[in-house]
Amino acid sequence: LSLNDGTDLRLTEQWSGDTLERYSYSWLTASNELKIGWDNAPHHTHLETFPHHKHVTRQENLQPSFETSLEDVVAFIRALDQ
Repeated sequence: LSLNDGTDLRLTEQWSGDTLERYSYSWLTASNELKIGWDNAPHHTHLETFPHHKHVTRQENLQPSFETSLEDVVAFIRALDQ
């Protein structure tokens, strides 16, 4: 998805019926660099929101994530734009 500010939001979702099993949302700059990436890959067990987490500006900068759906991520991005 191309956003009004020139950034892109790339998304992948895997559904099983009505249940979102896996997701990955990557918010990229106009020059294709990572701003924030959200996903629920179950490999960062030390984070309080496991398996939900985000990568901020680079893959190695892991943080807990309370944004766990596309709607949450879009709301987060919109709030930053205020």
